[in-house]
Amino acid sequence: MNKKNTIPSIQDRNPNEQIYIKKSLKYKILFAIVPLFLIAFTFFCVTTYFTANKSITNIAKEFIGYKLKEVVQFSQEQGFVLESDNTIRQIRNNSTILEYAQRFTDELFIIIPYNYKEITNTEYKFTLNTNITKDQLDQYYELVRTEEEKLENNDIESYNSWLDVLPGGGGDKFVGLFIPYTELQAWFLLLVDENFFYNPVDEMMLYLFAIVVVSLIILIIFVLFFVNFITRPLTYCVETIQSITHNMDFSKRVRILYPDEIGVLGQYFNNMIQELEKSYNQIKNYAYQTVLAKQKEEKIRFIFQKYVPSDVIDHVLNRSTDSMLVGVKQNVSVLFSDIRDFTTISEQLDPEELVLSLNVYFTDMVSQIMENKGIIDKFIGDAIMALFGAPAVSEYSADNALNSAIQMVQALELFNERQTKIGKINFHVGIGINTGEAIVGNIGSDQKLEYTVIGDTVNLGARLEGLTKSYQVPILVSEFTKAAVIQQDKYLFINVDTVRVKGKDLPVSIYTPKLKDTLAKEEEQFYMNYHIAQQLYYKGDFNDANKKFQSLRDRTYSPYLINLYIERCENLIKNPPTNWDGVETWKTK
Repeated sequence: MNKKNTIPSIQDRNPNEQIYIKKSLKYKILFAIVPLFLIAFTFFCVTTYFTANKSITNIAKEFIGYKLKEVVQFSQEQGFVLESDNTIRQIRNNSTILEYAQRFTDELFIIIPYNYKEITNTEYKFTLNTNITKDQLDQYYELVRTEEEKLENNDIESYNSWLDVLPGGGGDKFVGLFIPYTELQAWFLLLVDENFFYNPVDEMMLYLFAIVVVSLIILIIFVLFFVNFITRPLTYCVETIQSITHNMDFSKRVRILYPDEIGVLGQYFNNMIQELEKSYNQIKNYAYQTVLAKQKEEKIRFIFQKYVPSDVIDHVLNRSTDSMLVGVKQNVSVLFSDIRDFTTISEQLDPEELVLSLNVYFTDMVSQIMENKGIIDKFIGDAIMALFGAPAVSEYSADNALNSAIQMVQALELFNERQTKIGKINFHVGIGINTGEAIVGNIGSDQKLEYTVIGDTVNLGARLEGLTKSYQVPILVSEFTKAAVIQQDKYLFINVDTVRVKGKDLPVSIYTPKLKDTLAKEEEQFYMNYHIAQQLYYKGDFNDANKKFQSLRDRTYSPYLINLYIERCENLIKNPPTNWDGVETWKTK
């Protein structure tokens, strides 16, 4: 099936494609009116022509008939009779009727005898006009005979008929009348040249054509003026729309010329432009505010990406302001890190050297935290508080916090190596991690807010960081963090103790983690025996526990813990407890 060629509609056009006016409305109106005018004038001219032709013909018939009857009447008064060739010759030789007929200067007068075909003398056949040829005379004779046969009665004398003659031999065409004259036994013909006969009609048509041309010119001028009068307001509308479309200039208004329907349309259009201008200004303002907000967001992102992972920043920025101002309870892991004996270190170093070393230290520590999707909650002097699992909730918050702590210890070793090489003091840290529910949100006053976490989970994490110094281990995690770790096979959790920290009544087991892939088999066996001895200790079997710990004393792994439990067992053997629960209570933070 052939695909039809269709003109695309305005809806199908490209919105960015420029639309040009190829066919103006004024020309469409002009092309609609002028043909109607031409049709009307053509019909008028044709009607006038045929009416005039018929009227002039009728008048001419009467006039020519009157002349012809005048000739017949004159002939009757003269008493001429055409009975034989001699009679015809007699008429030709008699100049009276010829002279009378010559009075009709514009007509052609002919006499044709009834016995025209019987006349043998060619000279007589030309009758009164020697300019008529034999062929023309024969044609006239046949025409007359044909017209005469049309009579329904035989009253030949009262009959006259119109003739439309084109001579067989060529030449001009004639029109006229003939009358049969029985007394003379001849037909009298009075013919006129057709061009001469219809010349008034032709002149009238020429005048009409001139009138039509002049009228058409006047009509076109008038129509153009009238169309321009009508379309000028629409032109102003189009120009205004184009100016707004091209230049986005909503200050333009349609010029109202006339208080008609188009004027009302223009007024409503101006009202629409006014509303569009307001909306456009609002959009520009919103766009400007959006750009400012985007710039502010980028600035915030640039600042906070030093402390917070990019995915966490995205989560925060995508949340609504109201939701950020409301605290929520969610499961998080909190990490506290602190430099041991920092007061002593600060007394030994110059302020500039101390700040420089701290900046390098914080840079290394923060990098490990952020690489594991943690955020820096705050710096507390030389301490770091980091948060995992907020604001974006993550089931791997405990794993990420534990990885951060181990990597922080490893990064600290490299930091101390660099410090040693440049002759500066080394840092030692303690890291405490706890996992559980906490309140997360913006906390503070109307003047200052801080995104942080609060609750018992945070307090226990801070207590564990403080206990690292007492147990001389770099990392301590609670039993809650240990239970929340998903990748259990990756770590070996060494049970350090079961404690009751200050401010809490319930005991909690605390552990120090080690990566299994870094442990030798001998070390793994050592910690296995350590846990066996510890279980004896928790059961109150202090003698066997002491023996077991004593067997581990010569090893280099965790010597402080071994000596700590040996000291406790010896003390408990000497002073047996009455209510033993195996929990060590700490009265200090």
